[in-house]
Parts: sequence; structure tokens; C-alpha cells
Amino acid sequence: MTNDDKTPETQPAEQTTPLFITTRTRQTISPYLPPPVLRMMQTIDAIPQLRTIVGEEPTMTLSTLLLVIYVVGWGMKFVTSSFGGNKAAVEGLDDDAPEGSVLSNLEKKSSIENEVYGDSVILFGPSGSGKSVLFHSLLDPTSTQMSMTIMSLKANASILRQRDSNNPQDPPSSAASTAAVQIVDYPGHISLSTHLETLFYPKHKHHQGNSTTTTIRGVLVVDSTKSCNQAASLLFHTIVTNSALLEKWNTLYKKTGTKLKIMVVCSKTDAPNSKNWRRMKIQLRTELEKLRKIASSVDSSVDDGVDGDRSTALIGKAIDLDDLGKSGLPFLQLAFLSISCVGKREGIVTLTDFITKGRIPIDSASVLKSRKK
Repeated sequence: MTNDDKTPETQPAEQTTPLFITTRTRQTISPYLPPPVLRMMQTIDAIPQLRTIVGEEPTMTLSTLLLVIYVVGWGMKFVTSSFGGNKAAVEGLDDDAPEGSVLSNLEKKSSIENEVYGDSVILFGPSGSGKSVLFHSLLDPTSTQMSMTIMSLKANASILRQRDSNNPQDPPSSAASTAAVQIVDYPGHISLSTHLETLFYPKHKHHQGNSTTTTIRGVLVVDSTKSCNQAASLLFHTIVTNSALLEKWNTLYKKTGTKLKIMVVCSKTDAPNSKNWRRMKIQLRTELEKLRKIASSVDSSVDDGVDGDRSTALIGKAIDLDDLGKSGLPFLQLAFLSISCVGKREGIVTLTDFITKGRIPIDSASVLKSRKK
């Protein structure tokens, strides 16, 4: 009798021990769960097939399994990123990179390449505006597929040969190719914008005993499907109100009449919700006026004109983007263009003409069939 009495007491204990943790967990969290969730758990737990496969607590067992898979997945992602997995996705994000390494690619190229080029063109704009796609489209005009790009924290540069022919099928080594232009794809991360202004400084090049001034042009890439407030801020602080840059270009303009030309390129015009360059021009002017008012109010509140040299040098009641000379910037010239890097690649030929020869179209509508909105 003694052995028979002990047997029923020990067997239930052996059966309930494996279920103790899941059961206790369910009892602990049940008061904090909403009634619909509790009813769903009861429905799942009542399925006999699940109870046969996973035990007496199907809901808790499956939830625990999913949680373990999630944790293991994140753990593997952390381990792979620690061994350089993310470095392929974000170029330039290395631990031993010195401060200011955003220009390291340009320094390496200038030290190892002996090819002589004339002008330099800077592609700049907010992240995601389409700079790198445009960069590769300019270098490979015969490509019919849009290049897939990755976020980069380093500027990239390449040489684009000037063509006398507008036929993109002409190889760069043919007689239709004459001079060469350096194109710089500058990253759009806001933390790197402080180095951008140095690329727009007029530069003197020495080659075979001759000294020449390198012509600098800019291409501000703006996403036509989004607001242009970030692009306006970049243009305002890097170019329009940068006293050091303006002083250099003002001196050069008085000596040679050379202007700093910037083409505002409205990209992604193939998208259904895109805006043509006319609307983007109005929005850009509105954003610049807002920034001008903010800068003026800040300057007026600062005693003794501290940081006044960095304040807006714009004069006049309104900013005239067609003639910045009215705003005190006769050496700065803006133009606007709508482009697309897919399909018929509208505007690429006109942009290439600006990059290689510095030509600004009188009216982009004459070369583009922009949708009027």
C-alpha cells in the first residue's frame, strides 16, 4: 500500500515540471494582456493537434520559439557587422579613418593619376536626391539600366571627356573627344557639409611650368518628388552666405569676369508625383527667403556684429534667382534643369553640355518636355 500511495504523487510531479516555466509565464503576463489576445491564446491552446506536437502550452511555446529566433538573428547580424559586414554598405565608415577623410578618395586619385583635366564639376545635394545615379549615368551614357548605389561617406571622383559630338555612342578615345573634366560626387550627409565649400574655392594648377585657374562649376541635385528645404539650406550656407568663398570668387570675378555657375538639377522627373523645374525654382526661392529672414533676425540680435561675416550678404528686397547681381552676387549664376536617368534620359545631354563646356541653356523648356503642373 505504501508503494502504491507514493506512485500517484511522484508521477504528476514529473509531468508538470517541464511545463512549469511556460505555465508560470502565462499566468504572470495574462493580467496585462487585452481580452482579444487572451481569447486568441485560448483558441490556439484548445487545438488538439498543437497540444500533441508542442505540449500543453502551445501559445507560450511558439512565442518563446519566435523570440529565440529573433534574438539569434540580431545576434548574427551584430557579429557579421563587427567583422566588416556594414563596411560594404556604407563606404568610408571605418574605425581608423581620420577626421575629414571625406576627401581622402580625391587625394588618392590626384596622387596616383597623372591625367590632366581642365575644369572641375561638383555634384552635391541632400542624401537620396540621386547624385550617385546621375554620376554613373554621366560616366556611362550608353547604359540602359539605372545603377544601384550605396550610401557613402567619402567623395568620389572620375574623369569625363568632353565630346564635340552629342552622340553618346562615340567612344571617349575617338576624335570627337577633346578635353577632360573632373566630376566629383560629394556625399549628402549633413555632417560632411563643412568640407564641401573647399571644393568650390578657385584653384591654380601648375602643369609643365604653366599656371592656370581651374574653372569650378556646381550641380545641385534636388529630388523633384520631395521638398527642397534641405537643398536650399545647403545652397544658402555653403555658397550664398559663405563669406570666405564669396570673397575669393568676387576677387576672381573682378580680375577675369569668371562666374561660379551652378546648375540646379531636378531629378527623378519620371516619377508620377514629380515637379518640373519651374515649380522647384519657386520652392527653392521661397526656402532661401525664409533662411535669409532667419539669418537677418539672428544678425540683428547679436551684439557688435559677431559672426556678421557669415551672415547673409544678400541685398535687395527679394532674391532674384535669374539675376543674383541684384542681390549683391554678380559672380554667382544659377540655372535650372529637369532630368531623368531612366527611359529617354531627358536632360542628360543638356547637363553634359553644361558640365563639359559650361553652357547654360537659356530656357530648359526648349530642350525638355517638362510636364506643366
